Amino acid sequence: MSKLVTVSSCLVFVSCIAVTVGLRFCRIGHDSVSYILPTEDHQRIDGWEYESLPLSPTEQLTEKTAEVLGFDDFIFSQYKQQSYEFSVFAVHWKKDSTHWLEVSTHVPDNCFTALGMQILEKRQVNLKNGDNLELNNVSQRLFQSGTERLWCLYIHFSGATTINYQNYGEGKTLKFLLDNVGTYFEGNQEQYYLRLLSNREILSINSEFLNPDMEKIFYRFLHTEVGF
Repeated sequence: MSKLVTVSSCLVFVSCIAVTVGLRFCRIGHDSVSYILPTEDHQRIDGWEYESLPLSPTEQLTEKTAEVLGFDDFIFSQYKQQSYEFSVFAVHWKKDSTHWLEVSTHVPDNCFTALGMQILEKRQVNLKNGDNLELNNVSQRLFQSGTERLWCLYIHFSGATTINYQNYGEGKTLKFLLDNVGTYFEGNQEQYYLRLLSNREILSINSEFLNPDMEKIFYRFLHTEVGF
């Protein structure tokens, strides 16, 4: 099993303490959203080896992870093309299942660092694709584990709002809460979390995808009933 898959699996399980949420938020233009995870056929890309992965390496750990996350549905997929490798992890919680603060405890900033990884780069980016879908508060991270570097891109929706992780981290609880305070009082909205993890750089300096296939998969996972 590759280091990328092992780290991804461990990340899903590790649950850390976090109390965070905020004022600067963005909407996708809809007050009500219903997220739809893509079918297996729509997860595949020509020219790439595809594998559907379990939550964790063992059945016992998978059961425990599912219990901790408490989701309604998930997809964990791996893509390989020679030495190029990336994974997609998508998790969906129906409305009234959980609060976005609970979901925030499972983002890479928490779980990867709990595994001993270092954050080398951290920034929030805005993305726009050819269909004029604009996404704000997309989190880009560069992690290092020993001599290996992993590039990460993730986005977290609470209803139609993206959670802002600009000030997420130890000692920044108040700032994080202020960044997302408008969402805090909206109740337990539908939650959707999407993460890309790659052994190659994901975005250019201009926040454009460096690999068109990865970009295609990313937006396939952002399909909703309101028509992403």
